[in-house]
Formats: sequence, structure tokens, C-alpha cells
Amino acid sequence: MKDAIVVLGGAFNPVHTQHVELLCLAKQELEATGQWNIVGGYLAVATDNYVLHKLQKRNERTIKLKHRLALVHEAMKDIPWLVNSPFQMEMLQQHDGSAFALSQRLKRLLKNDNIQTLILIGGDRMIKSGIPIWRRPSSKTSTVIRVGVGRIMNENINLLEHWQGDLRKNLIPNPEEFLLLNLSTRSVSSTNVRIYLTQWFNASNDSQRQMEIENDLINVNNCLHLSVMNYIKKHWDDLYIDS
Repeated sequence: MKDAIVVLGGAFNPVHTQHVELLCLAKQELEATGQWNIVGGYLAVATDNYVLHKLQKRNERTIKLKHRLALVHEAMKDIPWLVNSPFQMEMLQQHDGSAFALSQRLKRLLKNDNIQTLILIGGDRMIKSGIPIWRRPSSKTSTVIRVGVGRIMNENINLLEHWQGDLRKNLIPNPEEFLLLNLSTRSVSSTNVRIYLTQWFNASNDSQRQMEIENDLINVNNCLHLSVMNYIKKHWDDLYIDS
């Protein structure tokens, strides 16, 4: 059994329930194989510039990095294995950018190069322009294993079945650099969460409507943790980068 960390990168604008659930399900599934001992789980939060560029065309607002990091802590704080992951607070106090960069800094802090990094990647990012990334030859020995999770967005394509088919056809030059997990996760749209938050703000003069929106986000649709919503409400005036 090999020690490993699982890392999910993204904008987390804001972090929602399924980001955290994905880490938990991946840990459970990986350890069930008997091959992995997951010693920590992390969310690698993207830079402000990356998120601004990503949302610019959609005319959506970007939560400041310091708040996105704080929101990740709020989402994790009641899950012992996550909040107690080695150097978790250090990871949330200093920004690294990518999942790979975070894992490299963590390895230096742990003083252990033998811990394997498992980077979780959604199905939509595993298939680019119709071509699975696992078909591409690796230019050098990879230090991470990319773990594909979920179906491909907007298409009824099972990622695991796609992988197994390519394996049978010998289309994967470096299969040891990838893992595929068939995880059952709910689909939560970050865009829809941001729409809800805009509606909540626009209802600032209608406390009843705001309570209804909060209930939808937290209880009905289970999109946000209660502590995340409370943080957003408390820091709303400073939450976003000025457009």
C-alpha cells in the first residue's frame, strides 16, 4: 500500500458541496482497492487572474483569492480527515496556483518524495477536442497520476468505459500515469450557485426572499455548506474583485 495525497484544482468561486464530496468519495474508492493510503486531501485554488479571465466572457464576478481560500477552509472544517490533512492550514494561507504546484510544496514540507500525488480531473477535462488526454505520449516520466472522475459534461459518455475501450485497443501509451474512478456524484453547477448569490444580493431589501434563496442553496439543492453561506454573508461587502 502506497501513501498518497489527492488534490483537486479549480476556481472554487465559490467552493460548493460537491467539490468536497469528490475528495471524500475519491479517498473512499482509492483506499477500497487496497493499493492506496490517502494521507491528505486538498483543493488547489486558482489565481485571481485565471478566474477573472475565465468569467470575463460570462460577465460574472470573481471572489477574491483570500476569500476563496477562507471559504475552502469553511467547507472542510467539519470533515476531520480533510481539515487535519498534513499542512492543510499552510496550503490555505499561501497560494500555489495549480494542483501540481501545491503537491510539490506539500512534498517539500513533508520531506517525503515517496508520497504519490493523485490529481483529480473531471470528465470534461479528460477529453479535449474529442481526444482523451491519456492517448497523448508523455514526454518525460510523470511524477503525478491523473485520476479521471465522472462522466463527460453535456454528453452521456461514461469515462471509465471509454478508458477500458482504449486499453483494449492499445491506444494508451502510458496507462500507469492515469487512474479512472467511476464515482457517483451529484451535479452542482458553479454558475447556478453564482446566479443564486446574485439573486440573494438583489433581494437585499426583502429578507424573506433572501431566506428562501439561502434555504434553496443549503437545504433544498445542497449546493453550499451552511458555514460557507454564513461567511459569504459576513464578508459580502469585500467579497468580490471590483469590476
